[in-house]
Amino acid sequence: MARIKSAISNRIYYLKKLLPTNAGLFMTEGIVCTLALSFSTTNNYLFLTRMGASDYQLSLVQFAPQTMNMLLLLPGGIVADSLSNKKRMVVFSLIMASAFYTAVSFSPFLGGAGRIWFILMYSLAAGMITLYGVSWQSFFPEVVPVNERNRTLTLRQTWRLVPAILVPVATGLILTSLDGIEAKITAHSSFYVIAAVIIIFQIFIFNKVKPSKPAPPMGVSLGNLKKAAALLIKNKKFLVFCATILVFYMAFHLDWTYYFIGQTRYLGMNETLLALTFVLEALAQFFTMRFWGRMNEKYGVTLPLFFGMLLIVLFSPAMIVATKIASPLNLYAFFAIYTAGSMGIATVTLNVFQCLLQVLQEEYKTVCISIFTVLTSLSNAVMPFVGVLIYNKLGADLRALHLTSWIVFAARIFAALLWLLRWFMTEKKTMKRAA
Repeated sequence: MARIKSAISNRIYYLKKLLPTNAGLFMTEGIVCTLALSFSTTNNYLFLTRMGASDYQLSLVQFAPQTMNMLLLLPGGIVADSLSNKKRMVVFSLIMASAFYTAVSFSPFLGGAGRIWFILMYSLAAGMITLYGVSWQSFFPEVVPVNERNRTLTLRQTWRLVPAILVPVATGLILTSLDGIEAKITAHSSFYVIAAVIIIFQIFIFNKVKPSKPAPPMGVSLGNLKKAAALLIKNKKFLVFCATILVFYMAFHLDWTYYFIGQTRYLGMNETLLALTFVLEALAQFFTMRFWGRMNEKYGVTLPLFFGMLLIVLFSPAMIVATKIASPLNLYAFFAIYTAGSMGIATVTLNVFQCLLQVLQEEYKTVCISIFTVLTSLSNAVMPFVGVLIYNKLGADLRALHLTSWIVFAARIFAALLWLLRWFMTEKKTMKRAA
């Protein structure tokens, strides 16, 4: 008992020392950010479905926000690089996201136009959140030295999984306990109001972070975009990184919409079971994040990402196996394989950004990050739609679900092997020369 008290006391003492630091502030801000995002993204498919959305409209939940990202990111990146303090862009993006989430909550009161209003306002909010992410990524190197980035990101990404675990459980239980579509829709609407309020609190925390090496402002002009593009075209390391990681993202995003169709239409998941999926995914990342962080310290950030990609391949077998066996064993099998696959997602959130920083130059950093994010947004916009299109073209039945899952499986295996080839051709050879 004394040991437990001592461990708790040491942990409290550690947190008290950590919280006022930039690492502690980034951790706290990340927790609050994920709390808001969990309320605003966990049940949006269900929200639209209950407002009468079709499969096509559900696919727009991915397509429309990512299209908005592509429209906002480049001008946003140029403006961010022009600012002497990039915190201004981060704060502006969060304020606008809060406003648009509030607007989303009015969707049920607009009748038949509510679905279009939801997609538009949700897309604008998502665009602001992505602009926040790009500005945050550009601001982060100004605050955290190179040798502390992996530790700080590991800390932030680990603890922001706590709300990712708790919120889906809470919202799932709330939605399951309510009777009638109207009550459930009202609850969905209130979740966006809660997200909007939480973001205001996030701004308060973020404002306490102070940069140690602020980058000089570059000035606002389209010429900066041309210079940044020319800089990237000459950067062979960036081009190789970009080509390989985009192949992965295209395979990664392919099942984001049709997977929901498989879960609800063929596995019969209700709100609680869907929430359990989010919880298991977050738990798998929470308990493996420190492991991946240590792997990064030992082997660099490229090779561990390959093993994470191999784990992500398991999502397709999870759907295939679960829809081939009888209930209730099918759900046990699904959750077991799905949880194993979720362990790999931690490497995507932790390593891709660090890999990007390795191949970028300081000049036009935000614009360059924006260009890269536009490319990933294009994948996130198109590939879920392509996944649903393949599923529909193959017959929109259980056989089509299995065939589409095998296509995703093959694409992800190819992407992982391509990433391993990049590591072998670049970093492994560099390690040999250094030795």
